[in-house]
Amino acid sequence: MARLDGLGPAKEVIQVGSVIGAEFSYELLQAVHPIAEEGLQRALRTVADAELIYVRGIAPDATYQFKHALIRDAAYEALLRSRRKERIGW
Repeated sequence: MARLDGLGPAKEVIQVGSVIGAEFSYELLQAVHPIAEEGLQRALRTVADAELIYVRGIAPDATYQFKHALIRDAAYEALLRSRRKERIGW
């Protein structure tokens, strides 16, 4: 959890990715979390530099995978329940 807290604004991006699943595409992440492309790419680089995700390809064709299920679970659980519902449409 401390590693996630140290991500700054990138934390929200990785939390949204955790709602999508263990693996997610840049395109899908951008569709459900529409922020400026530069900001999204910067956030994903920050998370990759923190060694929390694997990156395959180059944005916008990239895919991302959590390095460990516990990282994904921590990011997911850090979201407020109401925020999770908002993101997945329940």
